[in-house]
Formats: sequence, C-alpha cells, structure tokens
Amino acid sequence: MDPLSIIASTVAISQVLGFGLQRLQSLRNTSAEYSDMLDELSNLQGSLCQLDSLMQSIAADPSRPTAISPDAVNQLETVKIDLDLIVGEMNEMTARLLSRGWRHLGRAGKLKVSHVHWQLKSRKVIRLKERAARCRENLMTCLALFGLSQR
Repeated sequence: MDPLSIIASTVAISQVLGFGLQRLQSLRNTSAEYSDMLDELSNLQGSLCQLDSLMQSIAADPSRPTAISPDAVNQLETVKIDLDLIVGEMNEMTARLLSRGWRHLGRAGKLKVSHVHWQLKSRKVIRLKERAARCRENLMTCLALFGLSQR
C-alpha cells in the first residue's frame, strides 16, 4: 500500500476516535484511571492531527519530495493496526457503559456509572490507556522518521 494512502486511512480512523472520545467524555462519576485513559486518547488524537497536517502540507506543495523511508512505512502500518484495535475496544467499552444496565441519570441529568461497574471495567480501561500510549509513541516515532525522510 502506498504511504500516502496509509496516512489517509490512519487520519480517517482519527475521526472515529474523536466521535468515540466525545461519547466517553459524556459519562460522569468516573474513576481516575478512566480520566487518565481519556487524556491519553486525547493526546493520541492530537498526534493524529499532526499527521493530518503533515499530509495536508505534502498535498499542498507538489514540489516537496514524497519519498518515505521503509521504516516509516512499517511504523505507520503498525500504528494503523493499533488504531483499529483501540477504536474497536473503545466502541465496545462505550456500548457497554452506555447500555441501560450500566448507567443511570444523576441529579443533574448527566449519565453516571456506578462505582461497582467502574471496578469491573478498570482492567480494560488501564489496558486501553496503555495501548493508546504505545500507539502514540509509535506514531511520534513515525512522524520523526517521516520528517527525516523529507529532508
């Protein structure tokens, strides 16, 4: 697959990530691990925005060289696979937490999830946070490799 196509599909996943992140941020009465996971997912989305702006700058300047090192392409493919897994886990978590059995409306009319349910989900929350952190690190490495190959 051509590197620009990989970048475009990776950026497209970013939109799905953003939508899921908004849904997860609507929950109240959350644990510290959950807040950390949301922060990490937000950071990952910010890194994906950097990738998008890099792609836009390449598209805007046809004279710019577009040769990408094989290491950067391999790293980007790894990031795309990780993003697919993260979005899948996030969608599953969102569906579960927003289902009728897991939530209730609090005094202010905001969705709340009981502490017992947070404890049941804590391992998945921590795992998703760690996966998002690794994916962001891989993405930053990819951006660095991509930047070096553009000089």
